[in-house]
Amino acid sequence: MSNELPDKPSDLLELALSDLEKVEGSSRYKVYMYTWHVPQKRSVCQVCMAGAVMAKTLKADRFKRHSPEDFENDTKKKLTALNYFRTGLLDLALEVLGIDHPLSLVKSTWVASYQTDREQFKKDMRDIIEALKGEGL
Repeated sequence: MSNELPDKPSDLLELALSDLEKVEGSSRYKVYMYTWHVPQKRSVCQVCMAGAVMAKTLKADRFKRHSPEDFENDTKKKLTALNYFRTGLLDLALEVLGIDHPLSLVKSTWVASYQTDREQFKKDMRDIIEALKGEGL
C-alpha cells in the first residue's frame, strides 16, 4: 500500500485525529486503542488511532487484520509514531520518524485514556499538535 501520509508530525497527528473522528461516526468501526485494525463479528472492525488512518486514509480492507508491518517502511514508521503520540511518548514518536527531539519540547506528557474520556484524549492530542507546531514540526 502506498504512502499517503504527511511527513510533518503535526500534520500527521491532525490527519489521525480527523480519521479517528470519521471512524467514530461510522457503524462499521469501533475505536479500541489496544488493537491496530482488527475485524470483529457482524462486520465491525476495531481500530486504534493509527488503525483509523489505515481504515480511512490508507483504505485498508476492513475485513482484514492490519498492523504497521503491512505497509511500506515509511508508512510503517508513521503509523508506529502515531501509536507513541497516542500514549504521550513524544521522544519515541520523533525517534521513529528520524527527527531529532528539540530540547525545548517535553519528552513525554500525560494523555487521557480514550476509552475513559474521548474528548479529553482529543484535547490532549491537539495540545501535542500545538507543541509540535511550536517547534516547527
